[in-house]
Amino acid sequence: MRSPFKFLDAYTVQDKNEFFGRDNEVEALYSLTFKTNLLIVYGLSGTGKTSVIQCGLASRFDGPDWYPMFIRRNENLNNSIQAALRSALKSDAKEDLVANVSLLMRKTLRPVYLILDQFEELFILGSQEEQDKFKLSLRTLLDSGLNAKVILVLREEYIGQLHSFEQAIPELFDFRFRVEPMGIAKVQSVIQDSFDTFNIHLEEPKQDLLKFMTDQISDPKTGIALPYLQVYLDMLYRETYRKKYGKESAKETLPRLDITRQDIASLGRMSNVLEKFLTQQNAELTEVLKKEYPSFPTNGIQLVLDPFATDEGTKRPVNYVRKGELLTLDPEISKSMPNLPEGSLARAIELLELARILRVREDTIELAHDSLAKIVDQKRTDEQRQLQNIRRRLTNAFEEFQKTGLYLNDKQLASFDEYIPKLGLTEEQQKFIHDSETDITRQASEERNRQHQEQEAKQQKKLARTRGVLLTVALVFAAGAVLMFLKSQANLKEARKWNDALGKMSMESVARADTLRLQQDSIQNILTQVDQQLVRMDAVINGDGSNQKIEIQKVYVTLKSLMSNDTMSEKEIFEEYASVREFETRPTMLSESTEVEPTSEFKSGQDVNAWARILMRKPGELLQAKWFGPDGKIIGSPVYGNSKVIKNGSKTDTVFSVISRFDMPGTYEVKLYNGAGREIDSRQFSVTDEKPSGVTVAEGNFKIVNSVIDKKPGREMSKFRAGSTVYYWARIHCPLENDFIVVQIEMPDGNKWEKKHGINLNTGTGYLVWNAKGFSLAGPYKARILNSSGVEIAAKEFVME
Repeated sequence: MRSPFKFLDAYTVQDKNEFFGRDNEVEALYSLTFKTNLLIVYGLSGTGKTSVIQCGLASRFDGPDWYPMFIRRNENLNNSIQAALRSALKSDAKEDLVANVSLLMRKTLRPVYLILDQFEELFILGSQEEQDKFKLSLRTLLDSGLNAKVILVLREEYIGQLHSFEQAIPELFDFRFRVEPMGIAKVQSVIQDSFDTFNIHLEEPKQDLLKFMTDQISDPKTGIALPYLQVYLDMLYRETYRKKYGKESAKETLPRLDITRQDIASLGRMSNVLEKFLTQQNAELTEVLKKEYPSFPTNGIQLVLDPFATDEGTKRPVNYVRKGELLTLDPEISKSMPNLPEGSLARAIELLELARILRVREDTIELAHDSLAKIVDQKRTDEQRQLQNIRRRLTNAFEEFQKTGLYLNDKQLASFDEYIPKLGLTEEQQKFIHDSETDITRQASEERNRQHQEQEAKQQKKLARTRGVLLTVALVFAAGAVLMFLKSQANLKEARKWNDALGKMSMESVARADTLRLQQDSIQNILTQVDQQLVRMDAVINGDGSNQKIEIQKVYVTLKSLMSNDTMSEKEIFEEYASVREFETRPTMLSESTEVEPTSEFKSGQDVNAWARILMRKPGELLQAKWFGPDGKIIGSPVYGNSKVIKNGSKTDTVFSVISRFDMPGTYEVKLYNGAGREIDSRQFSVTDEKPSGVTVAEGNFKIVNSVIDKKPGREMSKFRAGSTVYYWARIHCPLENDFIVVQIEMPDGNKWEKKHGINLNTGTGYLVWNAKGFSLAGPYKARILNSSGVEIAAKEFVME
């Protein structure tokens, strides 16, 4: 005996005698179709949108009153619409959409209804080019004057995506209908009506059993989803039927079936009925497939179902080709699937179709319902999710490369590297990866050469200057010491001789220091030798040593020889001065020993603490920190300080910490320098505004302009010619999902024109809204933005002359 319940299939006009609970909605929807040629039907997933139209609305029309065409996107919405029209018109079909619709209306003598079901697939799976083409086609069809109706059916959470169409189709949101979820009382009524129709009887008291049944399948947060209800009733019917009649019968008539409280209780709570159903089917089908294909993996059913669900948990139709018993999915999809035993894929899809989990059409396969797609998505492993994420990022990067010629950078390539063998890339994508690696190698080589040349020039200049200063000081000091010694010996003539020689040598050292290029010794070596010579001069002055004149000559020769010595290398500088073990930005600490989590995100006006753990190589070294703004310029003066030694339990750390505060949002950077003036580390951090508590419009984000092109406002104006078109443009910050604003324009005669704009959650860059309106009456106008409570949040005035 077949179950009389629909399971996950939508109701059609053939089911009109079994479709209950939607009379009011159907009547309201029927009335709307006569008021507009463009209607949006939306609602939460599982509220029965498709059934309301395919069964409820369809049964409301008499046959000659309408010509419905139920169209799904499949691979491309524009192609699917044309394919449906070609199928209806046969050889008479044209290439033009309006011409085909006009021809079909003349042939059928009925208004054509293009019912685009699951329209959200255009945004989930479609490209921008596909969306733009459909937008243009819809505008053309609406402007044609034909009595053709377009009904867009989509899930409620995607209605915000339609706002990108509003500039081309300002009337888009004028007529829309929400399919509401069924309440508990309505669901109980539907169950009772269905039971009466299908010869099913509840034991008394019936109302108590209906309440018990709805309690079993109701979720405290979401209520009762109709797909869950249908699956529940289907399973309850089958289980009860087996208990009473044994195996299912082939009879077409429905025998009397009595359902007791015990029958309902034994089935149990079904808040996760579809998940339980899938788990049961997974086990049964896997057992069958393992017998036929011993190497079929244990998680094979999940792997087969995975391509049919998007990352957003919605259905994805997949094209296929069948040759005999061999079934081949779309090549792009097949590459994302692991290898399965030959023939097992076709067999698995056949079994999944029999289990009513997949629907196999002429050229596409898809899951029976979005609710199944959500469960498939929830059951994905971390590895599957990671592969999906990597595949999506790589696909986006490849598409961007095709537009701009930009290759992957080294960080992107590193994040993809370990997953590349599992991604099943096309030849073009593999070449893109290889060319990116080549480009990274080339850029790295060029950057190393540039940095080397730049660093070498900077190092040579600085070290030459340092050497010149050191030698000058040493020579001047030596000259003074020699003069003092010779004066003490009353040998003035000899003193002048040595003083002149050392003075000349000092000037030569300064002149030559700027031209030195090839040095061999380090700065430390020079300092050590200078120090030795100063000690030697102390000994000369104090009268130590056997031959003072020879000692002075040694000082003279040694200092002169240092003029050709090299300076300290980059490595040696960092070995001599402080370096960083750990550097991070964090909120202000209560004490230096308090453990605080690092962060790179701060609110405006919040203290930013740049904290470093330092490896010190000599005490008392002065460290320096610099703050850089979003424009890359230094903020204020550099901050100097010494490191501090603190105890943290049994550990002793040397730390350096500076604090600053920033009011303007943006990306900032702090850099740390050691005592040699060398940058030793840096960190970037962001500063953001506080999120608004309600819908807001920032200063300057509401404009009256002469045009809006590609979402960008034209020139702001306050005067227009009477009869011309006036545009308004606003960037809205909204902290709530599915909020709205109203743009109201008060005219000189006191009348008001209003336009409602739905907006999504957006507290960052803001959500863009705009529209255009022509005004023929001369005089002053005032444009206001009102929030959903009717409170004015922005206003502009303009004049029509």
